[in-house]
Amino acid sequence: MVPPENGARQNYSKIYGPFYEWLTDQDGDAGFSPIMDIMRDVITDNYVVRPGMTILGTVIEEQAKFSFHGIKGNFKLGTKRMRDELLARGLAREDPRWPDSVILDRPLDRALIDEISRSIEENINLQEAAQRLGLSEELFRKLVYDGLIPRRGYRQLRNHQYDPIFLDRFLATVTQGADIIDSVPEDHVLALQAGQIVRARSSEILHLLATRKVPCAGLLRGKTGLAGAIVHLDTLKNAVQTISFSGLTYREMYQKLRVSSPTLRYLLDQGFLTTYRGKNPATLMETEIISQVSIDAFLQQYVTLGILAEACGQNANSVRFHLLDAGVEKIPIKHGLGAIYRRKEAEAVLIELGLLRSLSE
Repeated sequence: MVPPENGARQNYSKIYGPFYEWLTDQDGDAGFSPIMDIMRDVITDNYVVRPGMTILGTVIEEQAKFSFHGIKGNFKLGTKRMRDELLARGLAREDPRWPDSVILDRPLDRALIDEISRSIEENINLQEAAQRLGLSEELFRKLVYDGLIPRRGYRQLRNHQYDPIFLDRFLATVTQGADIIDSVPEDHVLALQAGQIVRARSSEILHLLATRKVPCAGLLRGKTGLAGAIVHLDTLKNAVQTISFSGLTYREMYQKLRVSSPTLRYLLDQGFLTTYRGKNPATLMETEIISQVSIDAFLQQYVTLGILAEACGQNANSVRFHLLDAGVEKIPIKHGLGAIYRRKEAEAVLIELGLLRSLSE
């Protein structure tokens, strides 16, 4: 006796119809008590039943399941933060009629709401997270966009929350084995101040440091977190050379992603992809090069509608409708630009439909 997935928004007496009405009429017959108990448990475990309501002859004293509006009315939680958390966990989807609301596929129980509440209270915002790692907010965003730091939230990056325990572990991993020292040794540099020396962006150096392609040789006393990370200069130069000559030009990139030029420019402006000034290998002229590091990080998390359409051998509108029917939404970007999806969500749906084996194949 399992209710439908949208049971949170339907009347259980209508769903179970004549059977429920028949049981209600048997209220005085003790022989039907076991059946009524089972039915009552099914209803209270899967539907929103408020205290004081009578279900099959029994008054409900404590509410077990809650709708989104019930959460707002019974728990001291910020509506927006709860909304973002529910969307991030896949427990709800956006309500197209009300931008600030969500639709729950099933009502939530009290234990889960309490766990979400604790998670929200324990997480920290972007500014606090950046300070914890000793980074500027801009550099911290680069780590997030490259997929090195998981975020909790759905819309603008400034509204996302971060797990301080993960951040501490991340910092410990990056600086593993590094001692705190009073000065920078010879042939070493502060990693985040070496951009002009090795002709690389701080974000690229940070990525090399975070992935331990350049090990942290020490931490400068008085500096916080990654701001004090010291690396061997030659090691850093060699690592930068391996990535600086790999990448795509602007034209090559929007052709690869199957997106329009304005869409690619938006991705660059918003930090989804990073560039450096380098020589075009064909013309030997200096131009904007999109680094392979950021390309790999982007394609690991996201996929464009054009890439999906090409991989499926269908036109873009057909693929878009398949994803829309399955409830897969494109990431929120500026209106009028190309559709971009979270790779895992879109790929899973198209594989299930038999339109795709795997984009990685």
